[in-house]
Amino acid sequence: MANSFERRRQAARAAGAVRRQILVLCVVFGALSCTSHGSSTAELIETVRAALEGGSSVPIELVPNGYYVLDAANNTESQGPCSGANGMPLIVEPIVIHGNGATIERNPASLDEFRIFSVSSTGSLILKDLTVQGGLLSAGDGAGICNQGTLTLQRSTVSHNSAAGGAGIFNSQGQLSLAETTLAWNHALFQAGALGNIGGELNVVNSTISENSAGFSTGGMWLDGSGTILHSTITKNRTDGSFGGLYLGPGSEVVTSSIVAGNIASRWPDCGGGWRDSGGHNLVGDPKCPLRGGFDDMFGLDPVMGPLADNGGSTWTHALLPSSPAIDAAGLCGMATDQIGTPRIGPCDIGSYEYPADVDGDGIIDAMDACWYSDMSFTVVVGDCDSLAPNQLLRHGPHTGCTVADLVAKALASGRDDAVETLLEHLSEQLGLLSDGQAEAIEDCTEPDGDYRIEEDWRR
Repeated sequence: MANSFERRRQAARAAGAVRRQILVLCVVFGALSCTSHGSSTAELIETVRAALEGGSSVPIELVPNGYYVLDAANNTESQGPCSGANGMPLIVEPIVIHGNGATIERNPASLDEFRIFSVSSTGSLILKDLTVQGGLLSAGDGAGICNQGTLTLQRSTVSHNSAAGGAGIFNSQGQLSLAETTLAWNHALFQAGALGNIGGELNVVNSTISENSAGFSTGGMWLDGSGTILHSTITKNRTDGSFGGLYLGPGSEVVTSSIVAGNIASRWPDCGGGWRDSGGHNLVGDPKCPLRGGFDDMFGLDPVMGPLADNGGSTWTHALLPSSPAIDAAGLCGMATDQIGTPRIGPCDIGSYEYPADVDGDGIIDAMDACWYSDMSFTVVVGDCDSLAPNQLLRHGPHTGCTVADLVAKALASGRDDAVETLLEHLSEQLGLLSDGQAEAIEDCTEPDGDYRIEEDWRR
């Protein structure tokens, strides 16, 4: 898999060389304002520095799929938990970077050891759709990112970083949020290959922690703070010592609806340390993992997943295979989508990946499939359907943004004479909420001379 990643990186570099990297950095001030630059990495550093000095939190837009290679350290912190050299300017104010699929990387040929980002206690950094990779700090922590302030990653990847501890991300008494994000192929010389959370608040949702390693302890995440780990997959992490997937320190992070299995260690392969309350619906490989008190937790099972791969979306995931016990095992989770944007339908799947299902039987897996299990009730209001705009005809639900009107239109477009009737029967059967009059009203409103307006009251 690492070779596959290297091929992708070489391809990106080759494409950049052909284009000569005439890249664009956009800083959006209300209306879109863009400036073209030839030296992308230097301009990126200067743009971040100027934003810090100007106190602007306006998003910095990187060129789609751009490649920014850092050749040398930009600054050095002499003390504290994030001591060491940094490739990007020290984040001391709020900064937002929209990566648009771009990568920021330490040059592997550089003679300097440095991490990519460091966020001070006064700083705030939001990264979206960005890959942070290649940081190196043999005597420091957090080679990808070290955080003492507020750090948020969305649809991003932190990979191939190496440090003494917390190689991918080190969070020291800061606030750290990961959503739809993958931490992979990071290596710690001592402990916490993917992530170390020491006294901070950590919230991980719809994310994957995989293929990370550590020489002494905890290939995956060291948990010694507060927060939640929800609908995430922690697998294929390894260490020569104890705690392959998770170390459960004295903190209070709660693990819910997550896969913690398939990790490797000499002791406590999936998780160990102190007893920790479970949020329920977890699938854990090692029965000795000290998660406790969780409703419908499953221990000693193989999650039956594919390898870490590009399964769609912005980040790599482990796809559930058809025989996975994680499928439909998380109950009604109230989440719209999984890590890669697949709708979570009905009983959700455990982990960051939702096994796709063509619930409405049209041969296409899309957002409409989620409508079939939406928790809806309907109120019929006498009115004139023609006078209402389509988005007024039926309100959309919080999970999918689709409506019964959308479903009816889709059924009609299928060309099947019984499509609308079948749809209404299915809604009645699954939800038990439609009276005959309501069903007729929905069908009437698909006709030009319809006499009813339907309002939806969405409930969880």
